[in-house]
Amino acid sequence: MSLIRGLPNTRPAPIQFVDEGRFRRGLFGDGYTPPSAGKPPAFGAQAIELHDVLGEQTIAYYDSRLHSIFLRDDLRWNDDVVDVVAHEITHSLQAQNLPKLAAANDSLDAHLARDSLLEGDAMMVMLAYSSHRQRVPVRRSLARAAAMVGDVALERFLKANKGNELLLAAPPAVRARVTFPYMRGLMFVGDLWRTGGFDLVNRAYSAPPTTTEHILHPQKYLAGEVAVPVRTPVAPSGASEVISATMGELSTRMLLERCMPAADAQRAAEGWGGDAFTVFRSAAGRSAVLWATTWDTEADAEEFLAALRRLESCGESTAGALAERTGQRVVYASGVEPRADQAAELLALIEARPESRPPFGPLTIPPQRRPPATRPPFISGGAYVNEYLGLVAAVPPGGTADIGSSTSVAFRLEGAVTALAGIELSELLAVPETVDEVHGALRDIVADAIGRRALDYAGGRDVYLDALGHGIERTWYVRGTGAGLVVTVLPVCGGAGSFVFWRFFADAAGRALLDSWLASIKPTAWSVPPVCAVLDP
Repeated sequence: MSLIRGLPNTRPAPIQFVDEGRFRRGLFGDGYTPPSAGKPPAFGAQAIELHDVLGEQTIAYYDSRLHSIFLRDDLRWNDDVVDVVAHEITHSLQAQNLPKLAAANDSLDAHLARDSLLEGDAMMVMLAYSSHRQRVPVRRSLARAAAMVGDVALERFLKANKGNELLLAAPPAVRARVTFPYMRGLMFVGDLWRTGGFDLVNRAYSAPPTTTEHILHPQKYLAGEVAVPVRTPVAPSGASEVISATMGELSTRMLLERCMPAADAQRAAEGWGGDAFTVFRSAAGRSAVLWATTWDTEADAEEFLAALRRLESCGESTAGALAERTGQRVVYASGVEPRADQAAELLALIEARPESRPPFGPLTIPPQRRPPATRPPFISGGAYVNEYLGLVAAVPPGGTADIGSSTSVAFRLEGAVTALAGIELSELLAVPETVDEVHGALRDIVADAIGRRALDYAGGRDVYLDALGHGIERTWYVRGTGAGLVVTVLPVCGGAGSFVFWRFFADAAGRALLDSWLASIKPTAWSVPPVCAVLDP
């Protein structure tokens, strides 16, 4: 982990397995009381609290006071647990080497922003370690993780995996507190890493993100766009304040989702510029709220205002609530006695927009590579054409083609010459170990097919295929016959994967025909095969 993260581990944290009671006391504090035996927590909308979900979701944690990593003692070592330990080791590296982040203020928005840097950093190292172990490019793993971060995809993933019952049943704010720093934090740190590696991630600890807007839109963070200061609304005389804080983009979106589809709420919350709210209870015991917000553009403000009015229509707001826009500013009051100067008082709380100051100079997050649209593989004029792989190959004379997928095809010849050939894509990094694995896997398939006959290795060599590049070819013969297997593994996309060209023949004539077939494989018009945008985004 130290090598991946680029931080010295001068004081390795001990790893301890502890029983459930010790685990939870360390996670929640000495005041933790175990639940009554056999009595599961209620699944009511507000019955599930943060510690309930953390108790369900957490299998390990780093204790900075004890500089130790604790795991539940019922765990067994496997790849998933090793990945989690990698995550926790990263927290110990943070504690040893990086500036300690200042405590966030009381708003959920600030807590989530700070924690997203910490947890996103650890998630990035965990992903890099897992990618190294699986021998796949980190960028590819990061791109595939991004596809899981969307609300629909995450919901589907949680439902498909056991052990998420409390998380799925928890209120939105609790779910966000648990998942946002990890999922969105990974995307935030991933974008920093793609822009400037872990060196840039390190620098972020000296100028950390301060709002969920930064996490949701990392380019705004790099551009130095900070929230507009908004002073906290003051509760009327005689009222008792319940809470005063900043909503931020994420909580604003979650509020709007109560009355509209998630995609609509997301659009309405984007363009958030700053806000402050106060919830209080009037002398008569009624709940009320005062909220002042500002937005990046007047169009953003108008979209948010329309969304606010939809809250009233679905019963999430008090009838007759104040909701007004002045330029880029929108103010809201609900549950209060109407006053002519209420809007003006709230508008006066919003200060001038600060000048943007990029914390690290002008930096732009590189766009993710995406493959251009291609047709499915097809046969045309006696040739197999695969636009996605960027390959054209002749169908051997008298042969047939079986197109298995967008990344595989097999050719069969029966009659005067009996032979099989195929093209496959290996998504593993093209390093010596994986090249050996690919060769070995095809050898094993043939060995199983021929049964008792021995398959003898006849040697390997470096080869060069015109316009495709250098590869490694290995040959085996079925003992006592002229039949054999030849496999050529050719790295592509800068080594992010390999083309695998395999040939199985019954005799010398079959080998000669398949050697000619191999020479027919050429690139299509693509200078860089579209598959490279997937193998190394």
